[in-house]
Amino acid sequence: MARQLIRVRLRAIWPDVTDRKLLGVGYATPYLRQFHDEAERVIAVMPAQQGVLHWPPDGPNAVTLADETELPLPTSRWTACCWCTGWNAASICATCCARFWRVMTSSGRLLIVVCSLVFLRVRSVLGG
Repeated sequence: MARQLIRVRLRAIWPDVTDRKLLGVGYATPYLRQFHDEAERVIAVMPAQQGVLHWPPDGPNAVTLADETELPLPTSRWTACCWCTGWNAASICATCCARFWRVMTSSGRLLIVVCSLVFLRVRSVLGG
């Protein structure tokens, strides 16, 4: 149920992805599938500690495995980025955000999907 709600909300935030280059980091593939046929390019980067699955299941692989604090991607390439369940350690937040800043275009948009338990932990670590 949560997955469907996130998909609907993501579509409302990004109603038209024509000519956009979408990057998903973390467990973003369930949410990116709806944009696959519309966007210029859609790829996913899964965290090294999580492992990687072939995606999309019915086409050429568009997923890679990397440390999310590194993002080994070209600079200023992505117009929309979706980071899912990536804020599980407050110590890497600034590093990851800096990496997104590097790989996104100047008009790029970053959307972060955080599960509530992780949010509470991050809030407590940050003193919130």
